[in-house]
Amino acid sequence: MRKVNITTLQAFVMPENLYSSKVLLNNGFVKEDFTVQEKNWGGQEIVTVDVYTYKKH
Repeated sequence: MRKVNITTLQAFVMPENLYSSKVLLNNGFVKEDFTVQEKNWGGQEIVTVDVYTYKKH
């Protein structure tokens, strides 16, 4: 097994996806004060997503 030293994870969630947001918050992620523009899962349109960050201490 190979160990990788990842200290920060980011998740991008569409604002209307309340359940995913709640799961992230319950698992130590913090909602950032900014949003970003990303392609939707089908890659056909641009959507605004909330950014959540988890930092290992």
